[in-house]
Amino acid sequence: MRYNVKDFIFLIILIILGTVVVCYAQPVNLLEIKDEYYIDKFGPYKMPSVYFSHDIHANEYQISCKSCHHIYKKGKNIWTPEDHEKTCTECHNKNKAEAINSYHMKCWGCHKRLREVYHLADTPTNQCQKCHIKPSEVEKERKRIQKKLEKKNETLFKIIQNLKVKGFY
Repeated sequence: MRYNVKDFIFLIILIILGTVVVCYAQPVNLLEIKDEYYIDKFGPYKMPSVYFSHDIHANEYQISCKSCHHIYKKGKNIWTPEDHEKTCTECHNKNKAEAINSYHMKCWGCHKRLREVYHLADTPTNQCQKCHIKPSEVEKERKRIQKKLEKKNETLFKIIQNLKVKGFY
């Protein structure tokens, strides 16, 4: 059986991607997350405070820091990791409505784009209770996300295993 150059390049790319996935695909134990918090500066609200896991967004989903953190100067985001200590409400603090709108526009806007572009059904946009989680429900939500992440990793491992069986890896 003859292979052409495109097949060879495709095989090399698959091997590289497979190697990266194996090296970086480690199970995430959400029960050990320390970097989570509630967005509730101006509480009480009609809904429970927003439960937010920085670890899931930044580490597991690999979302760029500048996607959420921002300092704009002349229309350009000049935020750097040294500015990390500022919380959202340090700048968006004029009143309760401004803070709520800034969260909703940033979080909701990003989730909406993910849902539209990548068709991610589990990306909450109009399901308020997916982010506004009662403190008593946080553990249940952690487990749901953990299961989802394990399934994602399991799928990647199956793809790699299939490549090994076929002799590509």
